[in-house]
Amino acid sequence: MRNLVWIVLISMMLSSFAAPTGLSIEINSGDDYTNDTSVELDLSATGAVNCSLSNNAGFSPNTTYAYSSLPTSWDLDSGDGSKTIYFICVDSSGDLSSSVNDDISLDETAPDISSVSPTSSSVTDTTPEISADISDGGSGVDEDSIVLIVDGDDVTDDADYSSGELTYTPSSDLDYGSHDVEIDVADELGNAATTYTWSFSIASEGVGFEDEEPADGTWISEDRPDIVITLEDTGSGIDQDSLTFEFDGDDVTDDAEYSSSSGEYLYEPPSLDDGNYTVEVCAEDDVGEETCFEWSFGIDTTDPEIKLLTPEDDDIVTSVSRISARLEDDDSGIDEDTIRMYLNDVSVTSSVDYDEDDGDIEFEPSVTLTGGTYVVEVWVEDNAGNEANVEWSFIIPSTAPDFDEETPEPDSTISELRPEISVEIDDPGTSGIDDDSLKMYLDGGLVDADWHSGVLSYTPESDLDAGEHTVKVIADNNDRERSQTEWDFTIDASAPDAPTNFKAEKTSGGTKLTWTASANAEGYELYSSTTKLTTISGRNPIAELDGELSYADTESGKRYYALVSVNELGNPSSPVFASLCAEYKSGKWTDYECCLDTDCDEGYVCDMSVHECEQAEEEVTEDDAQDAIDYAEALIEAKENSSDLTDAENYLNSAKNSFNAGNYEEARRLANLARESALSAPSLTGGDEETIEEDSGKKPLPCCPSFILLAGLISLALMANKPVVSC
Repeated sequence: MRNLVWIVLISMMLSSFAAPTGLSIEINSGDDYTNDTSVELDLSATGAVNCSLSNNAGFSPNTTYAYSSLPTSWDLDSGDGSKTIYFICVDSSGDLSSSVNDDISLDETAPDISSVSPTSSSVTDTTPEISADISDGGSGVDEDSIVLIVDGDDVTDDADYSSGELTYTPSSDLDYGSHDVEIDVADELGNAATTYTWSFSIASEGVGFEDEEPADGTWISEDRPDIVITLEDTGSGIDQDSLTFEFDGDDVTDDAEYSSSSGEYLYEPPSLDDGNYTVEVCAEDDVGEETCFEWSFGIDTTDPEIKLLTPEDDDIVTSVSRISARLEDDDSGIDEDTIRMYLNDVSVTSSVDYDEDDGDIEFEPSVTLTGGTYVVEVWVEDNAGNEANVEWSFIIPSTAPDFDEETPEPDSTISELRPEISVEIDDPGTSGIDDDSLKMYLDGGLVDADWHSGVLSYTPESDLDAGEHTVKVIADNNDRERSQTEWDFTIDASAPDAPTNFKAEKTSGGTKLTWTASANAEGYELYSSTTKLTTISGRNPIAELDGELSYADTESGKRYYALVSVNELGNPSSPVFASLCAEYKSGKWTDYECCLDTDCDEGYVCDMSVHECEQAEEEVTEDDAQDAIDYAEALIEAKENSSDLTDAENYLNSAKNSFNAGNYEEARRLANLARESALSAPSLTGGDEETIEEDSGKKPLPCCPSFILLAGLISLALMANKPVVSC
C-alpha cells in the first residue's frame, strides 16, 4: 500500500514538470523572400494550452493565443531585410516550452537602374552602345521582366543582360539628333521599378580634312604650288555649296575647284613672293554642321648664302687650325642635315661643327696640314630645298715663289701718272714659276701684265688718279705652291706755286735774273730762247737751281727767259716769263709790242708776260677773272687733241689757285697765259679756237701790222668783253 502511494506521488511530481513539445513554425511555406509584411504561418505543438508569437527573440512584445485558435498569418516588422518570427507555448500546468523560430527576407524594393549611357549631347558614333546597370539587393533582378525601348521600338530581344549590366548596340546607324531610351524591370518578387527614361543626341562630326598640301608648317621652293586638301565624308555628307576657300586673308572660293570623286579641294595661286602664307577651308555637312581647317606654309625660292670663308679664297697662310664659313638663310632657315664639306675631294662632313645661333660651320683638321694647295667645297640646303655651294682654295707655302724689287717702291710717293709697275719673281725651289698662274691687280682690278725675264710689269695706258694705289701680285710655282705680295704707292701730281717778280736786268757780264720764292718749291728750272717764249714744252733748262733766287746768264744778245718752280716730286709749276727791256729799247726786239707801260698809248699798260699793250683797269673784278678762266678752260678742252697742253694746264691751275686766294688780277693774268699757251699748241685737227669763239660768242681780232690799229682794236675788244689776239 505504502509503495503504491509513492508511485502515485512520483507520477504527480513528474507530470508537474512536463512542458509542450513538438513546436514548429514555417513562414510562407518555407519561402526565402516575401514582398509583403503579412505572411502565412504554419504552427504546431504537443501538449500546448497557450502559445505566443513575437518578432523579437525576447518576446517583448508578443501576442498570446490559445493553442486551439493559433493565427495563420502574421505581420512582419516593416523594412527590407531578414525577418524572424519566434513561437513558444505553455501547457495547462503553466510549464513553458522552448521557443522555436523561422526566417524570411522582406523585399519591398524594386531593382535600381543606374549608370546609363550614352548621356552626352555630343555623341558622334551613329551606332553607340546603349547600356545601364540594373541591380537588386533583395530577391534579385527578374531578367524576364526587363524591357528596353529605343525611340519607341522594343529592342529587348537584341539586348543582353549580364553581370548586372544591360547593353544594346544598334545594328544600323541611328539618325543625327535626339534619341529616347526607356527601361522597365522588376525583381523576382515582382517589385517593379519605375520606368527609367533618358535621352542622348548624336552630333555630326562634320566634314573631315586630311592630306593638306603644302603640308602644315613646311617650307617649299616652288612659287606657284598647288594648294589642295582632301575633304572626308564622316557619314553626314558634304554640302558642296557651302565650301569656302580663304588664302592669306583673301576669299578665293570662286577660283577653287572641288572634285566629288576624289574629295580634293584645289586652288592654283599666281606666282607668290617668298614668305609665309595661311590657308583656311570651311565646309558644312548635310545636316548643317560646319567645320574648318587652317594651316600655313612658307615659300622660299632664294638659295642660302655661304660667306666669311676662312682662310679666304686664294689666301697664302703659314698654317691652318680651322676651316670655317658662315651659312645664312633669312627665310626657311638652314637644314642642318644637308651641310657637307669636302677638303681636296675628301668628305670631312662628320667632323664639321655647326653653330645654329650664328650659322657658323667649322672644321678643325686632326692632323697638321702640310705645304700645298687645298680646295674646300661646302654644300648646304635650306628648309625649302634650295641648294647652295661654294668652292675656294688656300695655299700653305713651303718653297713658294719669292718677290723682290717692287716698283714703285712700297709706300713711296711719285709724280708720274703712268708709272711702270713691276716686281721680280723667283722660285727658290726647282719646279720653276707657273707662267699661267701670274696675276697682277691694281686697285683690286686684274691688269694685263707682261712677264719677261723674271719680271712681271705693267704700265697704265691712261693717267692714274692722284692718291694711294694698291698693287697685288700672285704667283704659283709648278708644285702648286703659291705666294702673293701686296704694296701701296701714292701719286702726287700737284704743282707748286709759280715764282713771282721774275725780272731780267742787263749787266756788264750778261743778264741777271731774279725772282721771289714760291711756296712748296724745292728748286727752280730756268729756260732761255732767242725768240719769244710762250711755252717750255720740248725745251731743256739752262739751269737747275736748288734754293737760289737769282741766276747770272753770261750769254749776250736778245734773249727771252722762262722760270718754273719744282717741288720735291719734280712736279713743275706753270712758267713765268721775263726778257731784257733794254734790248727792246735798242731796237733789237722785233716781236715785242711793248716793254714798259710808257711804250703803250695812254690808258694802256704793258703785259710783261706777253709784251703786249692792254687797256689799264683800276681793278680786276671777280667776274673778270672768272671769265678769263672759263674761256681758257674751254679752249683747252676744245684742243684736247693737241700734242702738248701741259703748260696751258699748269697756267690754268695757277690761275684757279690765285682766284681761290682772292688775287683776281693775278688770276686773270695767268688765265690769259693759259689761253696763249693753248693757242700756240699745234692742233691735230685745227679749228678749235674758231669753235670756242663761236660757242662763247666771242670773235678773235685779226692780226694787224699797225700798232695804232691794234691799240684801237684792243680798246674796242675790251669794251665789248672780247678776247684779244696778238699780232
